[in-house]
Amino acid sequence: MTSLTKLEGEINQRLRRAVESKQYAEVERLNAVAMRLAEIEAEIQAELEDMEALLNSSPVVQQPASVNRPTQIELEIAQGDINARFLRISKLRERRLIPSDGAPFTVVASYGDREVSFETSIDPTETRLTERTEVGRFYTLNGVCAGDRVLWEQLGDRKFRLSKIRNSDS
Repeated sequence: MTSLTKLEGEINQRLRRAVESKQYAEVERLNAVAMRLAEIEAEIQAELEDMEALLNSSPVVQQPASVNRPTQIELEIAQGDINARFLRISKLRERRLIPSDGAPFTVVASYGDREVSFETSIDPTETRLTERTEVGRFYTLNGVCAGDRVLWEQLGDRKFRLSKIRNSDS
């Protein structure tokens, strides 16, 4: 199996040769390959962080509803999440802001002045929501870019809201 570092080195060598020989179509193609490789590296890094969080988290113990715990969390979205239409849930699991039983639940996605509900669930072995189409639609309709933050709010026992946090410059 070829390592990412080895691929990156090979791309850089070919890119240098293409620039020197003024093969602009090849430069453009190699730049596209390099960008995709960077996205893959970001996706792998995010997966590794999620797996580490799962390994380091303690087993989920159901607490009585009377126990004060946070009902919302901000999540930073990576380019790999946008490309793959993922919403990573490791932080939601850590803070017990998502059902742990694998049964479906409702997410209310906010799109500016309107909201759309969809059903989703999590696979206990996975680190993301199973519904990718609606997550992708949320990213697209809200203009979510890498580095943007979204807000996950618990509205009820099996109901949550997902909204983009508006920056002062957006």
